[in-house]
Amino acid sequence: MTRRDHRLIANVLLHAKERGEDVTRLVEYFALVLRQDNPRFDRERFFKSCGYERKECRESLLPAGAAALKPFAGAKETTP
Repeated sequence: MTRRDHRLIANVLLHAKERGEDVTRLVEYFALVLRQDNPRFDRERFFKSCGYERKECRESLLPAGAAALKPFAGAKETTP
């Protein structure tokens, strides 16, 4: 995925948040998957682009086992 794709996702999540929808978990899920796709992915920048401060998004919001999610189809294999 490109930076443009990341911006598009962040923009959608930001607008949903501005409409009053709780997208906190979605922001975390996307951050997790985007990090798997790109090891240089900047989580802090993504959170800010989605209208969240880091303290509002915590990995503890993710369900158990989410950190071990398999990359989605077509994702590049990365090593942590």
